Amino acid sequence: METLLYIFARTAVAIAQCLPLRFLARLGRCAGALAWHLDRRHRQVALDNLAASFPEKPADEIRAIARENFRRLGETYLSIFKTGAMNAEAISKVLDIEGYPQLEKILQANPDERILLAVGHFGNFELFAWMKLAVPSGQVVTTYR
Repeated sequence: METLLYIFARTAVAIAQCLPLRFLARLGRCAGALAWHLDRRHRQVALDNLAASFPEKPADEIRAIARENFRRLGETYLSIFKTGAMNAEAISKVLDIEGYPQLEKILQANPDERILLAVGHFGNFELFAWMKLAVPSGQVVTTYR
């Protein structure tokens, strides 16, 4: 059984790596939307956690945030299949940090300045290894556990 599961998973990843990244991202969002409808237990966990974290938000907004999170998780998971196999040239075409040119100007004007950029737990961790492409003058460090 484990061998069959491995073959299935490896085939799925190989197929995903042949597809365009934008297509995979859209497909992942659809998969996340489907998971929202099918995975009642995790849907309820997300709703409960968001309601506890944002008691001031109405229930419909909490629901919209949770639903979008499921979509983004699906998008991330399928995108990882592609980005994990991309080279530096391909990654540099899709990796961009919004607002980074402004930070670069600050650093050039004040060489002694230090800026720490941090990201949340969610996201495409495969891209963090390539962050140096988007932040050429910075020191990039990633951690994992």
